[in-house]
Amino acid sequence: MLFQDAKAGEIRLRADTLDDLWHLRHLIAPGDLATASTYRRDDSATQDTSKPTRGEKRRLTLGVRVEVVEFQAFSDRLRVSGKIETGETDFGQHHTLTVGVRDDVKITKGRWRMYELERIRDAVKATGQPQVAVLAIEEGEAVIAFVHTYGVRELASIEARGSGKSYDKSTGRQEFFGDVLAQYKLAVAGLDVPVAVVGPGFTKEDFLRFAKERARGLFDSVLVDATSQGGMGGVQEAVRRGTVTRLVAEHRLGMEAQLVERLLEEVARDGKATYGPKHVAHALQVGAVETLLVADEVVRDPDVDALMERAADQKARAVVVSTESDAGRRLRGLTGIAALLKYQLS
Repeated sequence: MLFQDAKAGEIRLRADTLDDLWHLRHLIAPGDLATASTYRRDDSATQDTSKPTRGEKRRLTLGVRVEVVEFQAFSDRLRVSGKIETGETDFGQHHTLTVGVRDDVKITKGRWRMYELERIRDAVKATGQPQVAVLAIEEGEAVIAFVHTYGVRELASIEARGSGKSYDKSTGRQEFFGDVLAQYKLAVAGLDVPVAVVGPGFTKEDFLRFAKERARGLFDSVLVDATSQGGMGGVQEAVRRGTVTRLVAEHRLGMEAQLVERLLEEVARDGKATYGPKHVAHALQVGAVETLLVADEVVRDPDVDALMERAADQKARAVVVSTESDAGRRLRGLTGIAALLKYQLS
C-alpha cells in the first residue's frame, strides 16, 4: 500500500507480483473509480479529415468509472475498462487501463469492506516473504536463491568437491547432490515456498530423483524448467522467461485446490463443512466458521458480501477462489459459497 485517504475512500496500491494483480482483480469492482498512468492517442492535432494520419499516443493519468475488470489465469496484465471521469482529456469516452507488475493504481470506493482491507493487509504482509525458491543446477555447480518482490537474493553456492579437471562424475556426483540437498534443506527450513528447479541438460532431473529418494515430500510439488546455464545466470534467466511468475500463480491455485478438496471430503462424510448461503449464514451465526470459501463469480452478490463482512468481523479466514480453475468450478457447483468449520454442526 502506497497511500490511503480513509475519508475520501482512496487507496493507492502497487502490484509487486503476479499474485498482487490477482488480488487487484478482486479489489477493483464495477462502480469504483480506478486511476492509473496510461497511454491514449491524441487526435486533437489531426482534426483535418483530409489527412488519414492518426495522433500519437501519449502518456497521461486518467481515472475511469469501472465497468469491466479482466484478468486471465497466467496473464501478466490486468485490464480495467470504463468511461473516463478524471484526467486531462476525453471525458465520458471509454478507455482501458492496463495494469502490470510494478504499476500503481488508485482505487476510490464509496465504502471499503472489511474483507477487502484484510486482503490488502495480507498482501502487504506477504511482500517481505520469498515468493519462490529457485535451485539452478548443472554438472558440478548449483545455486540456491530466493525471489522476493524486490529482487533476487542468493542463499548458497555449491561446487562439487574436487571440481574442475579433478572432478570425477562417476564417484563425485552423489556427494555433490548430497551437498546440494543439505544446503537446500537449510535454506527452506520452516518455509512453505514453491520451488523451481532449473538448468541445462539432464542434471536437474537426476538430482530430483536423488533428492526424492532421500527427502520424501520436500520436492513433491516442483516446477522443472530448462535454462541455458546454471548458477545465478540460470536463476535470472528463469525470472526473465516467466518461470517464476507462472509458479507463483500455480502456487495460489494449488492452495485453493487443497482447500476445495478438503471441503469436498468433509461434505462427503457429513463432517466439518457446510455450503450454500443459508447454511453458511447459520455457521457464522454460531461462530463455527474457520475458513470461508467464495467463488469469484459471486463475490459481488450483496448477500454473499454481507456474509464475508460477518466472517471478517469474526476473524475467520476468507478465500476467494478463481473459477478459471477446476477447484473454482467445483465450488461453483456447491452454490459458490461454502465454509470449513471449527467443529461439526448437528
